[in-house]
Amino acid sequence: MQDIQKRIDEIESQAAESALIADLATDHEAQIYNGRLARELREFAMNLRKQAHVTRNTVGFADTVRPAD
Repeated sequence: MQDIQKRIDEIESQAAESALIADLATDHEAQIYNGRLARELREFAMNLRKQAHVTRNTVGFADTVRPAD
């Protein structure tokens, strides 16, 4: 789980960097590209966080199978 959180943090950092580049860019295409990239990275991180939360709260199949009497 720590690996997933580390990856989420990295993606959010990349999103912040892309947003900053978009804000500072003087080229209109660079602004648009980096702005979109930042939004997509934030969305990806959010979806990954949701999936990690669901996975963490899901009982595994092995935990639900009981031996026959």
